[in-house]
Amino acid sequence: MTNAFDFDEDEDWTAALAADGWTTMTHEPINLEVAEHIRRCFGEPDTVLHEHLSKYVHLDVFVIAPSRGRTFTTYVTSGMSDRPMQTPVQLPEWSRAELVIALPGPPEDHVDGNGRFHYMIEQIRAYARRPHAVGSYYMLGHTVGPLDDDPIGPDTDMTAAVLSRAIISPIVDSIAAFRTLLSTGAAVTFLAVEPIYPDELELKLKRGPDALIQRLEGAQVFELYNPVRPCVAPQKFNLKRMFGR
Repeated sequence: MTNAFDFDEDEDWTAALAADGWTTMTHEPINLEVAEHIRRCFGEPDTVLHEHLSKYVHLDVFVIAPSRGRTFTTYVTSGMSDRPMQTPVQLPEWSRAELVIALPGPPEDHVDGNGRFHYMIEQIRAYARRPHAVGSYYMLGHTVGPLDDDPIGPDTDMTAAVLSRAIISPIVDSIAAFRTLLSTGAAVTFLAVEPIYPDELELKLKRGPDALIQRLEGAQVFELYNPVRPCVAPQKFNLKRMFGR
C-alpha cells in the first residue's frame, strides 16, 4: 500500500512543509512497550502505516486485519504517546494516549486506486496531533472537533468525535486494553474514536459526556465506524429534514 504521507520528491513542496514544521522521520516506533500492548490487546498487525513526514509527533498506524471471525479492521495509532499532553497536575494518568478506530471490511477496502487511505485513517492522525499542537489533553468523554465546519468525510454528516473506551476491537478484556503502565511508570491510555453528529455534540455540551455515551452504548454504537448510522440525540423539529430538503 502507498502511504498517503509518502510525497513525491518535489523541492518546492517539501521546502514548504519543512517551513511549516514537518520533518522526515524514518525510525521504528520509539516506544516498543506501546507496540507490544497493541499486539497483545488488539492483535498482530497486518502492516504498519509508517509516516514519512511528521509534525509534533511521529504517528504510525497499526493495521489489524479481520481475524477471529471479525469482519472489520482495527487501526491504532503509535507515537501520539511519545510526548506527554498538557494535563492538569491532578490528572497525570491521562498525560499519554493513543487512538483506536475500526472500519468495516479488510484493509484493502480502505485504500483507493490512487493509494489514498480512508479519510478516517487520516482523521485519527489529525486528532492525535491536535492536543500537542494546541497544548490540551484527552480523556474519556472529551470531544474532538469539529476541526472545521465541514463533515469529516464525503459520505457522512458527522462533524466531530467523542473519545470513549474501545469495546469491540480488543481481543482481550476491554479494561485490560484501555490502559498500560510502562516500565518508566507512565501510563498510556487507548481511547476509541467515535464520530458524532452535530446534534449529538450539542447533547454532550448541554448534558455532559455521560448522557451522550449512554445513548451511544444503548444504540450499540461503539468504535466500528458507520458513516450513516442513525443519530442518537433527540431530533429537533426541522422543516428541511421533514421534507428532505
